[in-house]
Amino acid sequence: MQHDEYALFSAFDIVKKISAFAKDKEFEIAWLRLARTSHIRSATFFSLLNLFSSPALAIEHIGTLKKQGKLSNDVLVPSVHQIQKEIRECHALGARMIFAYSDEYPDLLLKTYSPPPVLTVKGDVSLLRKHKVAIVGARNASIGGGIFAKRISAEISKSGFVVVSGLADGIDRMAHEGALEGGTIGVVGSGISHIYPKACDYLYRQMYRTGLVVSQYPISSPPLASYFPERNAIIAGLCSCVVVIEASHNSGTLVTARTALEEGREVLAVPGFPMDPRSKGSNKLIRDGAVLVEDAEDVLKELAKLIKIDNMKLRDSKQPSQSIALRLPMHHGRVRHIPKHEEEAIHQSLTDVLSYSSYTTVEEILAHTNFEVDALMLAITELELSGELERNNKNHIRLIYKTKAA
Repeated sequence: MQHDEYALFSAFDIVKKISAFAKDKEFEIAWLRLARTSHIRSATFFSLLNLFSSPALAIEHIGTLKKQGKLSNDVLVPSVHQIQKEIRECHALGARMIFAYSDEYPDLLLKTYSPPPVLTVKGDVSLLRKHKVAIVGARNASIGGGIFAKRISAEISKSGFVVVSGLADGIDRMAHEGALEGGTIGVVGSGISHIYPKACDYLYRQMYRTGLVVSQYPISSPPLASYFPERNAIIAGLCSCVVVIEASHNSGTLVTARTALEEGREVLAVPGFPMDPRSKGSNKLIRDGAVLVEDAEDVLKELAKLIKIDNMKLRDSKQPSQSIALRLPMHHGRVRHIPKHEEEAIHQSLTDVLSYSSYTTVEEILAHTNFEVDALMLAITELELSGELERNNKNHIRLIYKTKAA
């Protein structure tokens, strides 16, 4: 079957379509309810939004699936009361929420593979509108590495750029400290009311006043290991480039660098002593083509080139982004009714062609089946919510192996 009648859409395109419609408080609450639904990641959120055109209709469909016994009991949609409570807690802390359809939401982040549907922020929101560079590195930083991070961060900040990092100890902390005067953004792997690590308590409080703290999680969420890769993706997504200072071979810093490369961002790295384990990752990045950094001027030169490219991309609103790009129809309400026999055939076909060990793109599935795109995407979403397959941040999918009960 040919799918040429469908245009190429992404989270960016879906949000721009939705932004044309009036959005009231009820829409905002429905958006948050869908975003906070358990087991729904960003890619799934935007897939549902594309299929149903509104978060309220997507929630209604989830409720129908639960009544039919097609979803596990741990797929939980928060109530309106729970969402209103989160909004009150947010305001009480002096924080606010920025939705993906808001003009304040950064375009660079919205054009990533899997942008967060909502950001909770506290501090100077105007920093999101400025050009940004990420400076990240080891938590157990050397004294020299910390001094260097603070120095180049201060110089970059004085040149008018915003430094972004992860509000962790080590290189992150020193990068934030260097940029405090000019304003710096910290992206955290918890709700913004949780200060983690405690050693950075003073830094959080300073950034609440002169910087900006950003999270994609509910305000009271504790830090979880699974949150930090997503936190790293936001750091990379906000910025034109990422500077790595000290990173061991399998560190979270390298996850940020890899994510930046996948999103088409430039990666720069500071070389280190070859016998120091903290230099293994950053030295490898340089061998693989990362721009070598010896001082702030190296970063500023690269930024000058990248900003021209970023501006051209952002001016071209017809340019399809790299995000969850799929050949999808844009709906105006409900998805057409899919007969039970067709639904069962699609589910069976998916379990036949997908793998447990490796991810498959939706485009590859479309090329090997005769199903319509909307029916296929609905089936993928339902199987994901039922726990039979999983989707990564690039919208690639694979089966989940389940052991049979004895």
